[in-house]
Amino acid sequence: MSNDAVLSHLDSLFLAQERRTIQPSQRVGTFSIGGVSCSVDCPFPEWKATMEAEHAPVSHGWDKRLRQLREFRSSSQADFRTRVYRDSGIRPHAQALFAAMQPSAPGRELRTLWHDGTCYIVQVGLLGRYRAQARDLDVIVPTVRNFNSVESSMKFVVAEMVAENGGFLLHAAGLCHGDQGLVFYGPSGSGKSTIATLAQAQHLLSDETLIVRPAAGRWSCYGTPFSGSSGLPGENYRGDLLAFVRLLKAPDFRLERSTSAAVLSSLLRCVVVLDDAESYKSLVSRNGLAAAASIPIYELRFRPEAQVWPYVLGEMGLA
Repeated sequence: MSNDAVLSHLDSLFLAQERRTIQPSQRVGTFSIGGVSCSVDCPFPEWKATMEAEHAPVSHGWDKRLRQLREFRSSSQADFRTRVYRDSGIRPHAQALFAAMQPSAPGRELRTLWHDGTCYIVQVGLLGRYRAQARDLDVIVPTVRNFNSVESSMKFVVAEMVAENGGFLLHAAGLCHGDQGLVFYGPSGSGKSTIATLAQAQHLLSDETLIVRPAAGRWSCYGTPFSGSSGLPGENYRGDLLAFVRLLKAPDFRLERSTSAAVLSSLLRCVVVLDDAESYKSLVSRNGLAAAASIPIYELRFRPEAQVWPYVLGEMGLA
């Protein structure tokens, strides 16, 4: 299927959605992630009830993801608005479009296509449309259980806005000791969730994806609700970025600063790229290089034991 055919199909699906009877809308809340605020409206009263219930038991996967977002509630004005629509028949259309669109990288959870200032976001069970000038994100999902897919689309728009302001999302674990942030990065299996679990850090920003961006003349790291395999919820907290730390499993502990091209390349490979547009990929690469030019990069060789966190604090002069 050509791009023109994909666009035509997407346009017709969203046009049909707009012509339908307006669905009852629940304001789930407004949330601030990495300095980007987003409001969420949806037709599911269950989402609003889950957000407002302080002690209700978690009974579904989407309950847990939605509760993790509660930490990020905000009273600030939204930078973009998310409107969720329900269409029980959307899945086969999304599957066909997902198969027709070729990603720029294997394993990408979503596929994107820009046209005239609008980005269409396609996942296996979801269609999204982000109108950049209006700052509107429309998402069509089949059921109440698809909050994870909505979160992925919100993550896409947050990443776009962060990049516009010199930052990027990073596949990493972020820990803060006071206001000093350490970002531990590496490929899957390198130990990010292990570090996050073992460390008795004062603040866990994320064990999977955090935000790095310049703020007030310095680089900062921000928590996100985008948790990883450990399921540890990230905290809505900002730290001054002290160092990037590449993780390497080893028999002993050793922390060394590195300026090698290979280590820099390993950091840039962990920059999260959700948009297939070449202009976006170039932008986040430049932002990553700018951060690496200002923030030192270390290599940490470690074994998965609780002593790793006191060791790191001591070596960094934070103990």
